[in-house]
Amino acid sequence: MDQKYIIGVDGGGTKTTVALAKTTGEVVKIAVGPASNPRNVGLEECVRVIKKLVEEVKGEEKIGASFIALAAVEEEYSDSKNYIAQSLKEVLQSKVEVGSDQLAAFRCGTKENYGAVIIAGTGAVSHGWNEGKEAKNSGWGYLADEGSAFYVGIEGFRSVSKHLDKRGKQTLITDILLKKWDITSDNQLRKIVYSDFKKFIPQISVFVDEAGKLGDKVAVNILQNAGEELVLSLKKTITDVELEGSFPVILSGAMFRSKIVFNYIKNSVLSDYKEAQVMLNDKDPVNGSVALAIELCSE
Repeated sequence: MDQKYIIGVDGGGTKTTVALAKTTGEVVKIAVGPASNPRNVGLEECVRVIKKLVEEVKGEEKIGASFIALAAVEEEYSDSKNYIAQSLKEVLQSKVEVGSDQLAAFRCGTKENYGAVIIAGTGAVSHGWNEGKEAKNSGWGYLADEGSAFYVGIEGFRSVSKHLDKRGKQTLITDILLKKWDITSDNQLRKIVYSDFKKFIPQISVFVDEAGKLGDKVAVNILQNAGEELVLSLKKTITDVELEGSFPVILSGAMFRSKIVFNYIKNSVLSDYKEAQVMLNDKDPVNGSVALAIELCSE
């Protein structure tokens, strides 16, 4: 490798992380900014956010290669990958590859090309690989990503609205949400949520998990349903690529901080695939982009 540094980018629906790293994999500088998922913010904003963060970490260093991992880019924005790469080449001044956040999350947990990953952050998607076979399930965006923080947040918001209207069960989610957001009226709650629902709805998933930890039945039910939906997506992917025997299953994303969701998925996967290695990715997903940038640099 001729160059000393590479850049990895993880662009999601809540935040974007850009890392400057040595070709050994050692991360030396990180910058974090707002969302850059093109589905949520559009292509122009996606490029603008990444450029700004690259400028923060790059300095005068020469870059050998850069891997840009983006949510939704392999779906409806697959024909825009070249545009994104060319738009960023001026600031990166390196080889640039734009690819899926799913691949980056998988590489965060393993170097294998055999296994599956399920991402449950703002959105949710599963992806699997097996000797040339590749399959993806879910990943339809916040209107349909069952099991994601958006899904859990919506279900939490619905439960709160029913509780406050006295047309549904009481739930601790309500008390936690009102306290955390310092809300004193129904109208104030509506105003906050609808002022920027893409921002505030996923935040409610955290309140659902807090209530679930305290044993709130409404919250536990929401989280278990989320786990069930994620398992359905993951198992369909495993079947599609015909994984069997011992293979890694990487769990990546903020929803897996919930022990209820994590344990539900782990137990369900191991009940059907006893040799599977279910691993929680506790690294920042940008590390997967760093690993892919190193591979690109060596080509």
